[in-house]
Amino acid sequence: MTLNSSSKQNTPTRICWMTDLHLDQAGGKSTAELLNKLAGSEYDIALITGDIASSRHLPEHLTMLATACGHRPLYVTLGNHDHYGSSIAETREQLSRLCRQITNLYHLSSQGVVNLGNQTVLVGGDGWADGQWRGHKTENIHSPDHYSIGDFRKLGYRERLNKMRSLGSESTSSIRARLKPALRSSRRIIVANHIPAFRTSALFGGKPCDSNHQPHFVQATLGAMLIGMARENPTKQFLVLSGHTHSYCSDQILSNLTSIVGGHRKYKPEIQDILAA
Repeated sequence: MTLNSSSKQNTPTRICWMTDLHLDQAGGKSTAELLNKLAGSEYDIALITGDIASSRHLPEHLTMLATACGHRPLYVTLGNHDHYGSSIAETREQLSRLCRQITNLYHLSSQGVVNLGNQTVLVGGDGWADGQWRGHKTENIHSPDHYSIGDFRKLGYRERLNKMRSLGSESTSSIRARLKPALRSSRRIIVANHIPAFRTSALFGGKPCDSNHQPHFVQATLGAMLIGMARENPTKQFLVLSGHTHSYCSDQILSNLTSIVGGHRKYKPEIQDILAA
């Protein structure tokens, strides 16, 4: 399924990109400032690459964000934080119900390919850090996911890694299945995913994360798939937008494959950029 979000042929679609807003942790003043900017800025579609709010607060904050967008579509992917206080299945169902109620809100992972016009498409996944390439100290690193999301709470170390691997592979397979047919008629592909797809894009302490942290910071299966797809299609341009690490990074993976990870300032939700697609 291909959805059209722009009727303006040969005119770039302006994407208002946000990530890691964590609105359940932000104060009322900073949230109001974000909503005012969202309402007053010039763009065609809005995109959030995850970590909007914890599950209990998600409906309230997504309703506010969609209202601020006015008539413009708001596409969202879920991040790990969005499931806190609930389970993955329950949070996805909650978002599905909300999308049926709010006419301009779309869960990007449940969409096909969004046609932005000008031979540009958008596809997204919620993504998951997939436990790949772990180091000898990985077992000592504990993520809040393990006790804040019901799917992980009662699992042991290896069971958690297996669950992460399964979720990451599921997301990568879904993105691949939607992207492959879209490549024939597109010259630019934008992939929105909460988790960075490449180790060099996922910064920890200002440097690319090491092997111990990579299992919790990177969706390695997605990166491998996109590198293969970019090499097979050298005339296509690939742009990957993600968040999760709270550290901004612009990373040129291949000549036709760029990865941008958004930053985050605590208690200060903000627009990352308005991109011309």
